[in-house]
Amino acid sequence: MDRLDDAAPREERPEQRQAERNQALVKFANNMLAALRNHPLANVVDKNPFGGFTIREPVENVLTRFVTDFGG
Repeated sequence: MDRLDDAAPREERPEQRQAERNQALVKFANNMLAALRNHPLANVVDKNPFGGFTIREPVENVLTRFVTDFGG
């Protein structure tokens, strides 16, 4: 085992800290997805009369990817 891992206190393992960070990221991404999907103006972006701007779908894709990649 790595000496740095051995020196870290048992409750502060790097893997444990990374898992906590991943959980925080997943929670944040889920909150952002919910906010985006429930916001009253979210659909306005998709129906912009001034041009076809693809904004909502890429944002949802990135946030969903965070959830799937870091969620487990």
